[in-house]
Amino acid sequence: MPYRISVFTSYPADAERRGPTHAATLAAMDPNHKIIFTDCVAFGQLVNKPLCFKGLPNLEYRTCYFPIYKSNLLFYIICKIRQVISRLIFCASGRLDVSLLSLSAISLQKCLEKCLADCYMAHNIDTLLPAYYAAKKNRAKLVFDSMEFHSDMGQSRFDRWIIRSIEKKCLPACDLIISSSKEISGALQEKYHISEPLPICNASPLVLRIPPKSYEVLKLYWKNRTIALGTRGLEDILKAMVFLPRDVELDIQGNISDSEKRKLARVLKALNITKRVRLHPAHEQQDFATSAFPYNVGLCPEPGFCQNFRLTTFNKLFDYFMAGLVVIASDLPGLASIIRESEAGLLFKARDYADLANKILLLYYDRALLQRLSDNARRYAINNANQEREMDKFMVAFQKMKDKNGDGLA
Repeated sequence: MPYRISVFTSYPADAERRGPTHAATLAAMDPNHKIIFTDCVAFGQLVNKPLCFKGLPNLEYRTCYFPIYKSNLLFYIICKIRQVISRLIFCASGRLDVSLLSLSAISLQKCLEKCLADCYMAHNIDTLLPAYYAAKKNRAKLVFDSMEFHSDMGQSRFDRWIIRSIEKKCLPACDLIISSSKEISGALQEKYHISEPLPICNASPLVLRIPPKSYEVLKLYWKNRTIALGTRGLEDILKAMVFLPRDVELDIQGNISDSEKRKLARVLKALNITKRVRLHPAHEQQDFATSAFPYNVGLCPEPGFCQNFRLTTFNKLFDYFMAGLVVIASDLPGLASIIRESEAGLLFKARDYADLANKILLLYYDRALLQRLSDNARRYAINNANQEREMDKFMVAFQKMKDKNGDGLA
């Protein structure tokens, strides 16, 4: 009998790296594994099948659809009413319902009830409670990927209360917990008195050869899935550009709305840097690191407005390393520990654009330092921070969890 593993996320499969990667890894790990990967997509939304699923006959891809007001209005209203009622009951009694955090969890619970599995692996906080109930019902193993420090991501106080209540109930019952940084693992262990979760970084797939780097011109690069002025430090980069020589240019990559594009254009004009900043559409799913090849400095200016940003590391950091970019990052704990370990970048005081400019100038005037840190970045990516190495750690931990005697949640 195959060992059935249900891997799922509340995001569309092409909007998240970790869930599909874990599903593909478990499928390739053992042909006796039967993987059922489920993502959550709004009715009417198109999603691309992850490329990493190709050539894995023991991996089945399913999509769980949830309602939005633009489509399936009646179902949306019904789910909304359930959510309001469940929140009132939670306030009165502390009772936890899957609808508390998102409407997608309602549909997901129904999908999981139909998926009889030996192990349920949840990604993202609004999947944790449905996973807990499914694992308990089927006496299955429970695995959770704490992709973020979910209880402090800038939400309302009420939502943080809900998340802490869910984590307090479910995390001690998990057979395996992984996280995206050592700092998140330590914080979860301290907060919930659990065994330290296994840190699995969002590292890029291994790229053994990259184009030769040029260090004659300083080429700055910042990317994000969504480009917006505000919480991710882009404004600090733009303000720092004013202090830099005119031959230093910035390339920005990601999805951007028309309103944000207009807002960005106004800021560039006000700072008189319009001709020095180029905008690029988001890279394709498989081009994690290759999109960064043309540049030599990658920027991670996270401002650290919430505990999650202070503790986590970011996909772009490891993409930069794999592409041989020197990284200039905020001195937040999650980022700082990786920069110090890799010796592949410089730290600046978070939210201090003048200090950011000084660090860029340091590389501008010391090209030998630029090249040395770039070499360190590639060395660290090849030897330490790559997806293959991280997935080896994940497979060892999963196998150890799987081999433990006894059923899962009773």
